[in-house]
Amino acid sequence: MNDLNIDAGLGEVLSPIVNEALDVAKPLTSSIKGVLLFVCRPALKLGIRTQAELDAYEDEINRKAKLISPENMYKDNVSLIGKILEDSIYQLSEEQFRELYSSIIAASVDKTKVVKPFYSSLIREMSSDEVNLLEYMFEYDTLIEMNISCDNPMFIKENTYHEYWEPRYFKIKGDYSNRFKLRDFNDPIYEKSYKYDKDFVEDKTIESFNFLLSHGVIKENRSEYWNEFIPSIKKYIFDTDDDIIRVKQNFHDIKFEIDRKVYSLTELGKSLKTILTAYRPEVLN
Repeated sequence: MNDLNIDAGLGEVLSPIVNEALDVAKPLTSSIKGVLLFVCRPALKLGIRTQAELDAYEDEINRKAKLISPENMYKDNVSLIGKILEDSIYQLSEEQFRELYSSIIAASVDKTKVVKPFYSSLIREMSSDEVNLLEYMFEYDTLIEMNISCDNPMFIKENTYHEYWEPRYFKIKGDYSNRFKLRDFNDPIYEKSYKYDKDFVEDKTIESFNFLLSHGVIKENRSEYWNEFIPSIKKYIFDTDDDIIRVKQNFHDIKFEIDRKVYSLTELGKSLKTILTAYRPEVLN
């Protein structure tokens, strides 16, 4: 059962539309087809959406609806379907958004799934950058933050003032299923374990990170404090950051400090992953 009380008023308004759509509703449920026609028709008339975009959206919803067995089909969630469609209207030009919204719609008529009304509202607030980072987190569930600071060399007394670099964020790449946990970050041997662009890459969409963090989709995961990628990322930063290189060259005794954090999906993030990836071939197979 989905977590939304049906709005009787909206249901009354949409019922005639649903009934009119019965002859073209197969293989979609009448509710989905009817609300799709009701919500998207004005956008089509105003030129906000094209017929091709709506057809592609409908086909994607239809494909996913076919995957739900009849006994698990929840046919009366008209209000929730309408809300999701309204949230989606202005983003249907992009395939990745049609994919996400169609998954939420399919899950909203699937008795085995729980869809919260704010799921589609959250997607509506995203750009492609946030979606790309979210998809990355679905796959790897690991985002590494590195914070570098050092004693300010312009002050004579040690530790009286610190110079801070902007936080930097790194994604991992490839398959690292055979993971090992490190316990000594000072051992240089671990700095050569992973290579930039082959095993990890920097992510510079800081606003996207802040969005997912502030909306409770990701959080710091202290159990990953000893993530094995960190020594290699540290070496990469110290070998390539021009400001750090300059400070090291001019002040040989300078002391650097590194604060590392690792972010993973929250329970909300995991719930979104369940809903948004449920009907993908790699999950179904």
